[in-house]
Amino acid sequence: MTRAGLGQQPAGRAPRHGPAFASALAALLIASPAARADEIRTAARARYASVRIEDVREGRLFFRDVQGRLLNRPLADVAGLHITGWEPFNRAEAALEAGQYRQAARELESLLRAVEQDDPPGARPRHRRQLLTARLLLACDGEGRFDRAVECWLALCREWTTGAAALAPKNVPPKESAFFATALGTLDAAMSEAGATPFGDVVREYRARLLAPPATQPVAKPTASNSPATAPAPGERSSSHGDGRLRLVEDWVGQGRYDQALRMIAERLRTEPRERLAPWYYWHARCLDATATTDEASKDAALEYMRVVVLAPEDPLAAECLYRTAMIHRRLNLEARVRPLLEEALRRSPGPALRKRCEAELARESR
Repeated sequence: MTRAGLGQQPAGRAPRHGPAFASALAALLIASPAARADEIRTAARARYASVRIEDVREGRLFFRDVQGRLLNRPLADVAGLHITGWEPFNRAEAALEAGQYRQAARELESLLRAVEQDDPPGARPRHRRQLLTARLLLACDGEGRFDRAVECWLALCREWTTGAAALAPKNVPPKESAFFATALGTLDAAMSEAGATPFGDVVREYRARLLAPPATQPVAKPTASNSPATAPAPGERSSSHGDGRLRLVEDWVGQGRYDQALRMIAERLRTEPRERLAPWYYWHARCLDATATTDEASKDAALEYMRVVVLAPEDPLAAECLYRTAMIHRRLNLEARVRPLLEEALRRSPGPALRKRCEAELARESR
């Protein structure tokens, strides 16, 4: 009788592995690098490698890292993606990241048609149609097809309302352009369809920005700071309190320069007297909120927002911080805490725009 080599079965004998071994092997395969070979690259040049992209919703991309933690990033902050096993999508993404917008748009249009016709159950990531629409929007915006970019954006707004606000097309053509006229007609039709709803509010705000005089038209920045969790409600006042350093931090946050903002904020939190800390805690929360990729980081942002409420309960910032804390709790699926926070925000005499936003979110809670 010969001895079998290491790891080998004797000739003619079947391996005797029970259910426990099969379960362990399956778990090992699920956790293997091959199963987590997706990659995300952000506009700020952050790179998430060996992750597993799982879902896209409310304008955010959800993924698991090698430790199994569920993280997320705003789609508006995503510069490039690679999803294992979805090669046509990866080719389109490579073209998009290389600035080959026409080729990327053509391939994404084809993928979108295929998914709309036959989206297999259990396909990864979930909500692939929305992901393709968001990436097609980016490609069309880069190519200069403003009318098609607006169509894609409206499709996302219908599903995500404020969650799609940060994805609004940025490459706006001259008002005399045929692309502009077509897009404006599409927006008008969507507004008529939507009426007085959160979807309609988002569309009206974007249309107003498009038609604003050039000297006052705000420049939309494709950064996480424009996401619904971090962008001011329409009509909110600046939170800089007249302080030049705060205005500088506000500019840095708007540009996605969070490291610079956080360095100055840390210094001011050490040196400012207690009665002047509230706006600095506000901007600290804004930075944490915009860069949060884990539930714990989002909770840290919520705590900083609530510091403002405790330190300056009469400050107009208090109502805004309560609203933003409610939105974080919604992202964390802590729905029972959302309504009380929104109701408290309304009791703090918010401005008209923030009041409207709170009331819309409360109406959503009631559905």
